[in-house]
Amino acid sequence: MRALQLPLVTLLVLGLTARAEAAILQRARRWLGKAGTIMVPRPKVDPNINLGKPAENAKGEPTTWQDEVGVAGTSAPVGGFPGEIGVFPLDGYNADLLDKVAPKDWMNPKPADGPEDGEMYYDLVAIGAGAGGLVSAKQSARRGARSALVEAHLAGGDCLNVGCVPSKGLIRCARTMGELRRAGDYGVDNLGAYELDFARVMERMRKLRAR
Repeated sequence: MRALQLPLVTLLVLGLTARAEAAILQRARRWLGKAGTIMVPRPKVDPNINLGKPAENAKGEPTTWQDEVGVAGTSAPVGGFPGEIGVFPLDGYNADLLDKVAPKDWMNPKPADGPEDGEMYYDLVAIGAGAGGLVSAKQSARRGARSALVEAHLAGGDCLNVGCVPSKGLIRCARTMGELRRAGDYGVDNLGAYELDFARVMERMRKLRAR
């Protein structure tokens, strides 16, 4: 008799539903033959998890980076993990971004019962809230798994904060300037004077990034 040992992580790291797991096991049984045996050690445990949340101010409202606009982030980047580069300047758009990717005074999850340093059980733990971590944690949770997302700096990773999204906003403005300079090639004449306001270009980028 042949036996196929499928470790717990093999199935759960994919964030599969019970139906999807059953389908995989059925295919595995066909591969093994009628005499095959499937052993999947999946202990049933209480997740014992409370959700993380922002701290609250004296009014019982969640703390927000909007309260720091005009106070912090006027001369140096703020937000995220100490020692790493945060966002600058701290205007309304960047405060909105930080409230989403690095909430102020965030309180990590704690066990629902027992000591604060007690165990919490997850089906999937994604380390790093970049594109891969965000998708893995979200999609596994949507399919019924208990997922945790761990990020020390800014959620969204390089793509949202310094790469894909900001660069596309800047490239679009640069393309517009290029088209204006070549307007005559498209049959457009007498445009008049125009100039680039780079501060507004960056403001538009911050607005798009905070969506």
